[in-house]
Amino acid sequence: MLKLAADQPNGEPVPLTAATLTFEIDASATPGDSATVELVDDQSDFYDPNDHVSHVSDSGTVTVADGPTFALDSISTNAPVVEGKDLVVEAEIENIGTDPGAEWTCLWDHDGDKVDCKLIHLDPGETEKIDLRWETEIGDAGVGDITVETESQGTTETVEVLEAPDISASIETEKGTVGEQVTVPVDLTALASHDAEVGSYDVEITYDSNVLSFDHAHGKDLDAPVVNEIEPGKLALAADQPSGVEVPLTPVTLTFTVDDSAEKGDHGEIKFVPGESEFLDPMDEVSAAFDAGGVVVTLPTKDHKVGDSNGDTEISVRDSAVIQQHLVGMDPGQFDTEAADVNRDGDITVRDSVLIKQYLIGMIDNGTVEVNSLAINSSFNENSVDVVERSEALPDDVNPEDTTAVVVDFENVGGLGAIQTAELRIADTEDGLDDPLSVIALSVVDLAGEESVSVVFVVPDDDVDGDDWIGVYTEDDEATQPVS
Repeated sequence: MLKLAADQPNGEPVPLTAATLTFEIDASATPGDSATVELVDDQSDFYDPNDHVSHVSDSGTVTVADGPTFALDSISTNAPVVEGKDLVVEAEIENIGTDPGAEWTCLWDHDGDKVDCKLIHLDPGETEKIDLRWETEIGDAGVGDITVETESQGTTETVEVLEAPDISASIETEKGTVGEQVTVPVDLTALASHDAEVGSYDVEITYDSNVLSFDHAHGKDLDAPVVNEIEPGKLALAADQPSGVEVPLTPVTLTFTVDDSAEKGDHGEIKFVPGESEFLDPMDEVSAAFDAGGVVVTLPTKDHKVGDSNGDTEISVRDSAVIQQHLVGMDPGQFDTEAADVNRDGDITVRDSVLIKQYLIGMIDNGTVEVNSLAINSSFNENSVDVVERSEALPDDVNPEDTTAVVVDFENVGGLGAIQTAELRIADTEDGLDDPLSVIALSVVDLAGEESVSVVFVVPDDDVDGDDWIGVYTEDDEATQPVS
């Protein structure tokens, strides 16, 4: 039983809500249970503010609803993994309850330690897949149970974490455009052995010959290898030297050309053949785990160092001089007309030469493109957004109502113009935005000094999930945030 009293100097006209009461439902209650809340008439009075006001009362009821119930429809893993690598659990969650809601889904490792959690929002009948990660460490090797639980139910699965070898041999992932030569490093890093050395290797590597053609290999931290292209798509490399070099190191880089038939988004995978690949110190085998990489095909970028009129990668008085030569009709030799249009007005004039000189004596700063803001809208409406530039046209089969608009404000905070390619990236984690495969759209940002622009990246809803991270990257700046 509760007793409440309140007073104030003036009355309020009815109808009104005099008070609200908040109750906590007992943990022992079950769906369908109810409790009545009512006034005790002979103990209850209302006044205005001193005169008694007669009343009749009605009771109210609190009923325990079914609420949301998050069920684990299925889980799968990438086990077995080598200790030191991420064990990834993909869980499919369904709200089988009657109400919308949110619940935490968490992952516990072999030792019963909670290693990852995600908050999931679902409507009744809605299903969502999420990834949970256990970042294993050296010493986690073994067979044991992992547990995945929502607030409603859980499940366990037996997985194996393999003992780490001495080193990790990783082929990096790089970006390239059609017809471009791309150099891909092969990196060796320590795993179980922190004093491992490598002086020789004999490996086989395969690559996607539909996307890439092999050009050459170059020795970096070790001597140059002998290379045999066994067939299109398969290489054999061997190198030796009398003494080892301590890892981490890059023994070799591989250079490929992106095929003319490749398309944006293609991934030319490059990977070791484990049974045919070994590293030595310089004669004893060094055990290795192998990671694949490759080349991701992207759109051509349009980055120019504005002010570098002669294309020698530096802004100097020579750049001002070649603009003047161009203006009087002389042949300046190598001349980048985009870079020479320093104020980005579409013409090359003496004003552009003056801006270079102002930069060289410190009156103005170099062109620098910063990301001022990043906003994610639920849908794209050209009438509701001040669109200066669309990143690219939507495919014909995508309804604009089934899209997410990412609106980005860029500003050139320098005095020289700037031309840079902005990348939109989407990944399931913030760290995943570092993966070149996360780049889904490009937009050229072309700004005069101290100029701003808004760019709208229009993304089909199928490409973005509520738990994803979105990032926008320029040569000078970046901004990231979760979708929800």
